[in-house]
Amino acid sequence: MSHLIDATTPRSPEAMKTLRWLGIVLVIVSIVAYGHAFADYVTGPSFQYRQAAGIYVTNAKDAADFVTMREQLEQFNASIQDGGSLGLTASDCGRAWGWEQTRDYCMPFQRQYVAGLLGRINYYIDTFAKNNTSQYTDVYRQALENVRAEFDRNGATDWVASSAWMLKYNSWWYWHFSDWLFVGTFLGSLFLTIVFWEWPERRY
Repeated sequence: MSHLIDATTPRSPEAMKTLRWLGIVLVIVSIVAYGHAFADYVTGPSFQYRQAAGIYVTNAKDAADFVTMREQLEQFNASIQDGGSLGLTASDCGRAWGWEQTRDYCMPFQRQYVAGLLGRINYYIDTFAKNNTSQYTDVYRQALENVRAEFDRNGATDWVASSAWMLKYNSWWYWHFSDWLFVGTFLGSLFLTIVFWEWPERRY
């Protein structure tokens, strides 16, 4: 039975050296993955989209009054029109494949949805101005909360524009190519580490 692998067999210096290198690779891959996620947030496509349009949605939702909310949402509305800062057209969709490009994932509906929000905001502005209602009253604050809830009723307000922009100008980000690369490298290194760890030197 001496030809069988003994789990207690000491590993050779070469095997231990390989294990150490694989461990180093795992650490490096993890650091690069976290660094990539951080860089994407502060300088990459996510940051670029927020600068071009996304920040207006955030500011609109966080606004303390309807006038500011309208101003910010109008900025976003301008960015998603033909010739806007996002460079999107009515033919753009937030999904890549034809069978995914339903009406709710294409730009005409995105524009219609934002126009509906603006109409609702304008209604409150006109009504409260006519009734001389202060923004510090309960009824004003409740109306503001109702509109804020509408922003996220079906997910993010810019659910089409953000995906459409990424697909059109940063397809590698849309398809998560770099993420799959990091995951594949990490799993491959982990697999090799387990193989080397569980497969000690043979003795005959």
